[in-house]
Amino acid sequence: MFGRKKSNAAASAADRNASAPLMPKLDEEGNDASQSPPGQRNSVRRLMREFVRILRRDDDFHQSSGQWTIRHTNGDLLGARVSVDWFHSALEIDTRILMIVMVICYLVPVFGFAWFWVWISDVAPHCIDPPAYFYIDGLYMSIQTFFTIGFDVNNIYFGGCATPSIVLLAEMMLGVMLNAMVVGIIFARFSRANERHRSILFSKHAILKRVDGRLYFMFQAFEMRTQQALIEAHVRCYAIRHEHRDLGVNRKERPGMTRRESFIRGTSAVDKFTKFFRPYPMRLQHPDDELGAMLLLTVPNVVVHRLDAWSPLVPTTLLEHCNQIGKVKEDDASSAYRFPDVQQRQCDVESKNRESDAPEAAIALDELLGKAGSQWDGRAIIEFLAETEMEIVVMLEGIEPIGSCTIQARHSYTYDQIMFNHDFKDPVSRDPDGRCVVDIEAMNQTVPLEGAFQMPDDGHASQ
Repeated sequence: MFGRKKSNAAASAADRNASAPLMPKLDEEGNDASQSPPGQRNSVRRLMREFVRILRRDDDFHQSSGQWTIRHTNGDLLGARVSVDWFHSALEIDTRILMIVMVICYLVPVFGFAWFWVWISDVAPHCIDPPAYFYIDGLYMSIQTFFTIGFDVNNIYFGGCATPSIVLLAEMMLGVMLNAMVVGIIFARFSRANERHRSILFSKHAILKRVDGRLYFMFQAFEMRTQQALIEAHVRCYAIRHEHRDLGVNRKERPGMTRRESFIRGTSAVDKFTKFFRPYPMRLQHPDDELGAMLLLTVPNVVVHRLDAWSPLVPTTLLEHCNQIGKVKEDDASSAYRFPDVQQRQCDVESKNRESDAPEAAIALDELLGKAGSQWDGRAIIEFLAETEMEIVVMLEGIEPIGSCTIQARHSYTYDQIMFNHDFKDPVSRDPDGRCVVDIEAMNQTVPLEGAFQMPDDGHASQ
């Protein structure tokens, strides 16, 4: 009732939410102690600052509170646009502050109109019997009028005077309008479903897993209110990353570096980014986003995104390499993503729903992406996610069946919360009576497969 619940537990490294950039660590001589020697494989250390999330993940059970870490400049323009919609602005105020404001809204007219009753008693004492010569008497008259309690006067017609009637009508009309406004705000405040998203759980980690020679990004979602699960629940995913284009030096010609290392080390410094927080939609294969990406949240669901030529999770250098192998033309939107063309899915080509002019590029991508021993193995993918500071934002929406309100639950995953070559532990089992049982704790548990590893926040891959 009184605002958002705060977690008392300290945030773990995986759920950190840095709010300000940090300077590089310096050694005793004042040099950057975090720099790695040229050519060293570990190129994903946080050289310039801590990773700053765009979506907070500071709630209980490794969940997101749904709060964006975005601030606006040019506040005058923002205030002019937002202040027009005062009703929704009032709904966003903290409940305690809102109640205080409502009390003040009642007290100001009550105490203000008390002076009018005192003034009428002074200029026309015959109009009010008995007259309200003192402010406390006028205050009682104002309270009786404002809250329609009933007048304790000898002459309820105010001696035929017009002035008390005008004051009486004005104060009662103000009271009726204020009551309607307060009731509307309180009803909208308590009937809104902002906190309803807390019953929707997302897995703590996402995984990158190969299935039938193809690499997939996966996470789990589940609704704890089994009997009131969301209606028409559907999910969307966005990859938000920083980008840069090295226009001065050709990445292929940098001595002592592979194309992958050239790309990664070129983006390790913040000042070399030229585009920040660029959102890219992620096409979903399960549930199928062409069918609305609908979910049945009464049991845990695995959401699947395939890493193909249109996936923002695929390293840029690998896409360039595969395009050269498949001889993909620059204007060929059927084989690779070309902004601002519509994003496609490779699975639609494989299911004969559409055609591709260069199928060899997709075959090469599946063979090289995440393959152990190649320069685009799972470690390289995680490094690419880290160096572009990619954050995968999940937005799950549905209709709450009791109040028919639309609910949106938000979650996000960063590079150190993505586990390569892991599988989810099955959280669903059966009890002795054959009924379905869901283990909530198992939602956050994974099972390592061959070649499994995770990149923690210090930039070193753990096997």
